[in-house]
Amino acid sequence: MNAQFQVAQASGSGNTTGNSAPPRIYKLTKPLTDQAVTVDLGYDQKIQVDFSAIANEKITLVHIGEKLVILFDNSSTVTIEPFFDSRHDGLVTFEMGQGREFSVAEFTSQFPINTDSSVLPAADLASVNANANAQASGAHFDPFAVDPLNLPNPLPLLPEEELPNFVVQLPTGFVLTTTTVVTPSTLSGTSGGTVDEGALTHSTTPGSGDLFGTGTDVGEAGASVATGGSLSGLVQFGSDGPAATPFSFVSTAAASAWVHGLGAAGLESHGSFLDHATISGSTLTAFAADGHEVFTVTLTGAGAWTFTLINPLDHAPSPVGPDSSSSGEQTIPVDLSGLFQANGAGGEVTVLSGDVTVTVIDDSMQLASEATSNVTVDEGALTAVTDLHGSGTDVGEAGAVVTATGSLTGLVQFGADGPLSGSGFTFVTAAAASSWLSGLGLTSHGFAVDTATISSNTLTALDSNGDHVFTLTLNSTTGAWTFTLLNPIDQAPSPINDSGGPETATTLDLSGLFQANEFDGEHLTLSGDVQVTVIDDSLQLTSGTSSGTVDEGALTFSSATGSGDQFGSGTDVGESGAVVTASGSLSGLVNFGADGPDGVGGVAYNGTSTNPFQFTVGTASDLAAAFNAANPGITSHGETITSITDNAGTLTASTADHVVFTMTLDASGHWTFTLVNPIDQ
Repeated sequence: MNAQFQVAQASGSGNTTGNSAPPRIYKLTKPLTDQAVTVDLGYDQKIQVDFSAIANEKITLVHIGEKLVILFDNSSTVTIEPFFDSRHDGLVTFEMGQGREFSVAEFTSQFPINTDSSVLPAADLASVNANANAQASGAHFDPFAVDPLNLPNPLPLLPEEELPNFVVQLPTGFVLTTTTVVTPSTLSGTSGGTVDEGALTHSTTPGSGDLFGTGTDVGEAGASVATGGSLSGLVQFGSDGPAATPFSFVSTAAASAWVHGLGAAGLESHGSFLDHATISGSTLTAFAADGHEVFTVTLTGAGAWTFTLINPLDHAPSPVGPDSSSSGEQTIPVDLSGLFQANGAGGEVTVLSGDVTVTVIDDSMQLASEATSNVTVDEGALTAVTDLHGSGTDVGEAGAVVTATGSLTGLVQFGADGPLSGSGFTFVTAAAASSWLSGLGLTSHGFAVDTATISSNTLTALDSNGDHVFTLTLNSTTGAWTFTLLNPIDQAPSPINDSGGPETATTLDLSGLFQANEFDGEHLTLSGDVQVTVIDDSLQLTSGTSSGTVDEGALTFSSATGSGDQFGSGTDVGESGAVVTASGSLSGLVNFGADGPDGVGGVAYNGTSTNPFQFTVGTASDLAAAFNAANPGITSHGETITSITDNAGTLTASTADHVVFTMTLDASGHWTFTLVNPIDQ
């Protein structure tokens, strides 16, 4: 059979014009084998072409002129004309299934349309190109004519004709119906609520809690992960009234398309775009593309809905905590309208639009209150392997270490979003780290500690001389950190030989070298919670001695003060071994420790000299008193030493009227003693 005929299934008043009238609906069905159908859309009112009945058929769409030809697998065709005409913009829509409606432009962009007319059957191709025997949809009208009235014998008027019931026999499979659709209409109201990510609690079981962290607002008044409302005020059902179940979710396919659209618009959860939805009974669950649940919505037939947030959404960075109602955390509005439909008593359905919104408040990262990570190291454990200035006096002692470890994990609350994957903790930039070190005011052997370099997970602090002072290593995932002292820190003097109280200690605040990174992009520099205490290494005396021997018998007489014995000449002058001069060294008597000996650039604690060894500074009488206290009973020709002076590194000890001895000392600790006048013995 290859006859062509016209069929249309329409709704609405056929002669109604204007955009305010209900649309005329053409519901397409599959013709019988080899049949050809033409649907004339016209331009007089809104048209809706319903493809739902042929949605699962195997069809080919062909573009011929202004016509769209639908070719079925049984060689039948349906021709819609005019289709490709700009005058239809806004007048024609295509219903592809419940809740899925397209404009002409959207239809042509969504479905492949062939322009090769050779795919059409020959007879249909001829009809499409030349209109053949196909007629336009609707009645066929020709201009009418009125015969002239011929007098004088006109025919009498005919009485009203009584016709039997007139039945149009349509081809099998086609039914011509006229339906007026009363569709529920939406009102201007809205239904919404607010949830707070800060109220999420952690769970490792999918669907039962936050997979990535615990919110910082758990337990706070007003912080909730659930909210709800009602759809009942959003829809006017009209004269037919609502169905037995006035409200329901859209189909699973439509819900998934809506959720996927939210993701396509940029809505993410922990880096994964929202993707699809499932519906089980009265509960809809929205999933991200990686498979984790993001939120659920429950709905009653009466329209009461409840939204529950399961996992956090990705927001723009919020101000870091501690947060408050005025801290300005970021928010995201989530449009849920397209998940709901209103059901009329006559079977009509309206999908809600733009009137159901849930606002999700971000959970900002914050420092944990009163939490600290503190360690202690001891300069006394430094060795020449790293220490450029000496070796500590506590090497090998229990508890004396130059390396200590701590953790940052307890110092930060990442909140519901959790830490940035693999990089929850990092160092600040090298420039920021250098600035922080400069602000500490530290010196090492007289040089300011003011520069930081960062290589991978290691930060190195350097002084202005380029010497490495300490290093920090950081595990970005766990937050574990390790401090290693390489060279000593300059500190106030400590008691000698570890006596007279504890050695001086300096606390370094290293907080500003670290930052925490939250998944949403928030960054927080630590403050006041990472400290390293560095214990000084004090100078110590060793058990060694340095001594020499002189012989008064080698003295020679001189009347000039200070140049010889003013009282006589010795009896051993010229004898082998008889000398008035002896020398030695102080270098073996002192352990300078990690800080090393004083020198150029060092600190002079007495006087202005910066030599490792120097005479004690004091007045002549004070030094004499100290000497006499250490050497009681020493006299020379019956006179006590009353003055000891230092002149350019030469010490001179004198009584009231003569010099007793002199002594010289250089920076290396080498000393020379010269007896000038005899000691009373």
